[in-house]
Amino acid sequence: MFNLKKRTVEGLYGGFEYVQEGHVTAIVRLENGGKTAAALMRDSGCESVAATGRGVLSRFSWSEGRYGVKRRCKRGGMMRFLLRDHYLFVNRPLKEFTIHLRVQERGLPVPGLLGVCWCRRGPFYSGALATEELPGVDLDAWLRANQGDATTVTSMMLACGALLRTMHDRGVLHGDLQVKNVFISASRVYLLDFDRARIQKDIGKWRRERNLLRLRRSFDKRGHGRAAFAWLVRGYGLSGFSPWLNGLYTIKGIFSDIMNIRRRV
Repeated sequence: MFNLKKRTVEGLYGGFEYVQEGHVTAIVRLENGGKTAAALMRDSGCESVAATGRGVLSRFSWSEGRYGVKRRCKRGGMMRFLLRDHYLFVNRPLKEFTIHLRVQERGLPVPGLLGVCWCRRGPFYSGALATEELPGVDLDAWLRANQGDATTVTSMMLACGALLRTMHDRGVLHGDLQVKNVFISASRVYLLDFDRARIQKDIGKWRRERNLLRLRRSFDKRGHGRAAFAWLVRGYGLSGFSPWLNGLYTIKGIFSDIMNIRRRV
């Protein structure tokens, strides 16, 4: 049995409740919270869907005809070889959950949060996040499916650019802005994965450009080229990138390509 702490949660976590079982703690939405807690803490009703760069996805039913997606939080970069799904001294699952809530508060289109769970053992944290399932595909898959329809691609890229401008204007700096973290559902654009996102009072010009150049690099790596990205930049309302910053990211991209070739050899 779950030891539910049924109490009113005020402030940012209003509408959620705490669930405790052994070393595992969860915060789940009050609506059908038992099903979400069971999925997060025990993998109850979960079926594997896919693996992403920093997490394994599974799907579960949390309400009649409605599904949730659970993502086990995993480290990216070189640290994944050392700590895998553990974080030292930092409750990263709860941190991402909190930032996601704050982004949602700012009126940006993101999947609805169902809950988060974490386990602490000594200085190490691990955990998972659950959100409502959205029908659709990520921007990478969408671009491949619509590559022959220039009019549709142009319209969608303008919409993506406008959303990213709104995101920055509302003080959200995405920590991993790439084509896999932009999602298209029913012709509407959503943002995913706020693991390394930051909320700031004001985001300056260079930080905005760096964020967009990171996304451009993702377009290049996935083989989508610059034409579609140019429309996205136009939708953002940017006339062009600072020459020195554009050059720096071009050099970084070349260096990254060389390193990837060396790894494959």
